[in-house]
Amino acid sequence: MDKELVAARYSEDMLDLITRLPDDVRLTVYNKGDKLNLPAKVRARAGRVVQLRNVGREGHTYLHHIVENYDNLADLTIFSQACVVHHLRGSFDPYCNCPDATEPWSHMRLESVEKSAYHTQWNRARAKLPDHVTNAILHYGARRSDLPFSEWWGRYVKLDPPNPRTVQFSWGGLFSVTRPYIHQNSKGYYKKILKTLSQHPNPEEGHFLERAWSYIFKPIT
Repeated sequence: MDKELVAARYSEDMLDLITRLPDDVRLTVYNKGDKLNLPAKVRARAGRVVQLRNVGREGHTYLHHIVENYDNLADLTIFSQACVVHHLRGSFDPYCNCPDATEPWSHMRLESVEKSAYHTQWNRARAKLPDHVTNAILHYGARRSDLPFSEWWGRYVKLDPPNPRTVQFSWGGLFSVTRPYIHQNSKGYYKKILKTLSQHPNPEEGHFLERAWSYIFKPIT
């Protein structure tokens, strides 16, 4: 089975990631930071290093990979931020142990937030933002979306809405997906979502997408 890990990197050294990566998984690094700053061990381990504009957070990186490689995806693709210290429990093994690469399958570590600020965000006008997005806008230069979460979801994700009182998300943007599962959506579907992430380094839509992966690629249980 062909397995590929797609890493979204800005300034991380990635050494912790490559020490945990199984030998049978090839590594592709999408670098949005200094292209001269990758450690030698990472360059030696990576099959490809692709320089991208610094836009759209890790969601832009993942969608770019899907769109550009749609007809040549690995049997199993693991998507990860370059820093795994805070969101990988142990090894990548649970994300790599796919029972059958010919069937739709995904693995995510899901978190649910009961009656979270996203309940307010889902139904609100634009008056109130979730705390972490407020902080991102005030302190980290995030760009506010023209659409509330519910309208963005309906226009681009095009799935039944999640329960707004319990929005699930894939912790740390780490998950794995088989090629058939990705192909359940068209390339055009991913391109439209990608476009919403392509104009700013830290768009609010990137935070929306964190809450969408576990519905776009609903894990098989």
